[in-house]
Amino acid sequence: MTPSTATTLVTSEMLAEDLKTTWVPDVLGNIDLDLLLNKPLSFVDSWGVLERLEVPRSAGGPLAVTLLGGQVHGELHRTVEGVRKAIDGLLAPGVCGYRRGAEIGFSYSSENLRFQEFSEAEAETGWVALADVRRFFDHCTWDVVLRALDRLDMPAGVDRVRRFAEAAQRSGLRTLPAGYADARLLANAVLAEADAAVELPFARWVDDYRLFAASKAEALAGLESLRAALMAIGLDLNESKVAVMSARDFGAMSGLPLASVYHPDAESPRQVRAALRTAFLHAVQSVATNRRELRFVLPRLAAQGDDIALEWVMRNLRAMPWEAPRCAAYLLAFGDRPVVQQFVEQTLLDTAETSPWFAARFAALACHTGISDHNADAIACAAVKTTSAAVEGLILRALAVSRHGRLVADLTNETVRDARAALASRREVGLPDGPAADCVPEETLAAMAVQPTPLPVVASIL
Repeated sequence: MTPSTATTLVTSEMLAEDLKTTWVPDVLGNIDLDLLLNKPLSFVDSWGVLERLEVPRSAGGPLAVTLLGGQVHGELHRTVEGVRKAIDGLLAPGVCGYRRGAEIGFSYSSENLRFQEFSEAEAETGWVALADVRRFFDHCTWDVVLRALDRLDMPAGVDRVRRFAEAAQRSGLRTLPAGYADARLLANAVLAEADAAVELPFARWVDDYRLFAASKAEALAGLESLRAALMAIGLDLNESKVAVMSARDFGAMSGLPLASVYHPDAESPRQVRAALRTAFLHAVQSVATNRRELRFVLPRLAAQGDDIALEWVMRNLRAMPWEAPRCAAYLLAFGDRPVVQQFVEQTLLDTAETSPWFAARFAALACHTGISDHNADAIACAAVKTTSAAVEGLILRALAVSRHGRLVADLTNETVRDARAALASRREVGLPDGPAADCVPEETLAAMAVQPTPLPVVASIL
């Protein structure tokens, strides 16, 4: 095996934003992540099966994503180290977010706020054109990435990315993996060439463009330049989402000024609650239009222990599956209520076989809310039938936390897809380690030997 040769230490603190937006909660609460991030990864052998997941979106079809394990995640971070600074220097001032990939101190929320504020200031020009790239990450093959990086005068850094890309393709990862800050850094490099062709002021968040013009005709011309530049690198616009509007209409899209809504340190609890409730009631008038407001207000209502959204979330969640992470986190704040526990179990039963995206979130939630005797057998059957190893592992952990030892034994006496989950679950109910121990990385065993195994993290900013 030819392992990676980089010695850069990667820590979970460096990847903090990735962990807040992880596609699937880790079954062991990332107990072993700092060790796995630094375990050498082969650039010759296959990395094994990288699980894929379909993530629903509010517009268009689902996004197919790849779940990177700790080793691959750490290697991706080391791989881009040699090009990180050069890519940042290549990018236009209006490119917001992931200019240097995953870094300590990088904040999604502060960078996104900069994107919004930059856009609002530039929009005063008069006209705004909105556009994004069609199925951007699906079309961001490693060949596209490497062609973009070849423009950098950093052969050693680019060669490192090339070696990673070749190994990734042998393991079935043929495109940039969506959802990771360092992959978005490489994505920024891909779009830098198209950016250079846009003569108008613009702001960009990954593949979300906003062009600012003095007239509608100028905005349309800017879109045409962007369209041609993207075609030259094998990409195109999502024409269904292209829009040109006046600055006034663009301002109206922003909805409530959220910065003025939440001031718990300066206002009384009654004032805070009133402001949040007003924002929530405004958001649910049109979830499609006011999605940003809903995503802002739910975690803050949870922090205040305000259950005003509880019934609404349980009634509407299935119709807006893309909000499952935020809604699951909100439900956790009321996880001791029987109505929530019943809802979690029923949702898990309904989705385990049909929607790993939903099931993963609710299996992680069930690790905190528990699984009742009434539904335990049915949920154990669902664990066997699900196509997702991650979902099976999370269900197994939820059963163990709920002390369903017989079911844990039945599910783990033979080979299971997630050995880490099997080992932790058997130990949780007092069973001997069994065959799972032979398949668990030594890093996991070492981490579990020195501290209790935490539950999956439900909180998310996805």
